[in-house]
Amino acid sequence: MVRRRRAARRSPAGDRAWWLAVAALAVAAVAIVGLWVTRPTKLARWSEQLEVEVGRELAHAGVRSGRLVQETRTLARARGVPYHVVEKTYAVPPRFSTPAFIRDLARQLPRHGFELQRTERAQTARGSATIIEMGVSRYRLYRLTLQDGAALDAGPPAAGLAPAPPGPLPIAARAKVAVVLDDWGYSQRLVPEVLKLNRPVTLAILPHQRYSTATDRAVRGSRCEVILHMPMEPWDDASPREPHVLTSGLSEEAVHRMLEAALATVPSARGVSNHQGSKATEDAALMRVVMQHLRARRLYFLDSLTAANSACLEAAREAGIPFAQRAVFLDNEETPEAIQRQVEALVAIARRAGWAVGIGHDKRVTLQVLQRAMPQYEREGIEFVALSAVEPMRL
Repeated sequence: MVRRRRAARRSPAGDRAWWLAVAALAVAAVAIVGLWVTRPTKLARWSEQLEVEVGRELAHAGVRSGRLVQETRTLARARGVPYHVVEKTYAVPPRFSTPAFIRDLARQLPRHGFELQRTERAQTARGSATIIEMGVSRYRLYRLTLQDGAALDAGPPAAGLAPAPPGPLPIAARAKVAVVLDDWGYSQRLVPEVLKLNRPVTLAILPHQRYSTATDRAVRGSRCEVILHMPMEPWDDASPREPHVLTSGLSEEAVHRMLEAALATVPSARGVSNHQGSKATEDAALMRVVMQHLRARRLYFLDSLTAANSACLEAAREAGIPFAQRAVFLDNEETPEAIQRQVEALVAIARRAGWAVGIGHDKRVTLQVLQRAMPQYEREGIEFVALSAVEPMRL
């Protein structure tokens, strides 16, 4: 006789466990698909595409490129893949409707695969503003600050920041542009090229390098100004580090000692800027010690703006030292066309605010673009000056 097997009956508890397992697998599958869709390898391209889309929406709303007050591109990494987080500040026209603009963004961005991640009202050094953050999935790619026109019309709010009034403005009679070139000290091969510019350019020299002091000496008596490009701690632990980096948690004595040693290798320095430093410049306690040291040495500070929440402005204000911030990076993309566009953006900011600081690097292509562009913009009324000659930096 063949016995028939009796079908096993699942208990209610077993059914629940089975469905929970299925649900867990489904959630895992969705997460895996999400990670695949948001592949970090695409973030660099998406960052560029999002910048184009936001620019198109701004233009449609009447906010033209001439209203750009400040631009920052911060290098970030996702699973080792580099991409840029773009931050731009615009002065909006008096009748601009921020709520309507946000509604339009919320409708348009998803059509291109992006999302509006966060909006908030905030008080900045220039007054009231709306901050809009956008990106893909959990990655923030663009931070847009829309500065209220009425607030900007009130005049310069703080040391180191130039006013940017709303509305169409005439070109400044002699708008000042300071070009700072970073990362000198590794070699001297381009010193003759920078001297050929025969214009005030500020060289930011790294300390403790083979050619730090030699570069300082080579440009003495020229129209170049020299500052110390002080290595400071970045958030990205994978970033290459220079020797003798200022880091969070250092004692005051250690900070003073490191600054003195660095300045000794760049003896002509009239000021200091940060090399990297996305983490260090957000450390208010560390920056207060740095600014107090610079005050004692009668030096100024240039914030390269590698951090979204830099504490440098407030620390410099407390110390009472001359201070300025970078408006534009000139050569993140090392092609003549891209550098020319960044020079144009720098000049546009200077025409609007009266002055602007652009940072490039010790690169032949950058010097070649400047060699062509500087005479042209001088004919149009732009004055190229050393960093200490821009409005907030008068010592």
